[in-house]
Amino acid sequence: MDRTIRNFALLALAAVPVAGCRDAKLRSASPSSPVVPPASLLVSSVEPRDGATGIDEKTTIRIRFSRAVDATTITAATFHVFDETLGRAVDGTIAIEGPSVITFVPRDAFRTPSVWHRIELEPCIRAADGGGLDGAHSPARIPSRFRTREAPDADPPYFFFFMRDAQAIGPTAVRLEWFPAVDAGYRTTPAEMAYAIYVGRPPEPVDLVAPHTVVDRGATAAVVRGLEPDTVYSFIVRARDLAGNEDDNEVAVAARTLPADAPLGLTILWSADVAANLEPCG
Repeated sequence: MDRTIRNFALLALAAVPVAGCRDAKLRSASPSSPVVPPASLLVSSVEPRDGATGIDEKTTIRIRFSRAVDATTITAATFHVFDETLGRAVDGTIAIEGPSVITFVPRDAFRTPSVWHRIELEPCIRAADGGGLDGAHSPARIPSRFRTREAPDADPPYFFFFMRDAQAIGPTAVRLEWFPAVDAGYRTTPAEMAYAIYVGRPPEPVDLVAPHTVVDRGATAAVVRGLEPDTVYSFIVRARDLAGNEDDNEVAVAARTLPADAPLGLTILWSADVAANLEPCG
């Protein structure tokens, strides 16, 4: 009688579920034939990787386990993706991509700009053979965090076109100098700023469709070549940031190239807004 009571007590204890793991399978072992517990289930990889930044807001989260996972233990209660700024779970769809791979696609895109998100797995997730999840000893870090990309840079630089010099240096070339532009969002440094030079021949307006020259980043001077001798040209310089945003400067300067047999010299003719009439400098 005592042995029967003891066996019944062991069976009752084996059937008690682990707190917080409602979806875990309950297993009991026969007292007469002990069962060796299955090896732990490990997380092999997490995409995006822990600490990743610049992640697209439409990315798919993908988690790979060390072996086949029990699909019934993968639910919204055991697999969470949190928006750390809002402090709440992201709504999305969980799918089994393969025996050992699960994915998460947000119902709406992950928020930008630069929002941290956290991936969490509950210990009630189990392998198909019953092995419990061991996040602490997994090759991939859990919880895992990633940050969405910054908002696209759509702001053009500030460029007031403070022309320092416009000088004909030969019959077919003019040298221009200008003060550097400033990026509106401070994402492009002065050393990274590019400049596009547009050229026209008065009285025709400057062609702002295609630049004559785009100078190296960080340059604040350039030589415009391929011009005609003893001819007046007008020039507009526009700043471009790393995102390709270009300012809308319309201030032009004009200079006459030297005759073929003339000595070198400074020939600045006028400076004006292209929307107004060009006025001689004096």
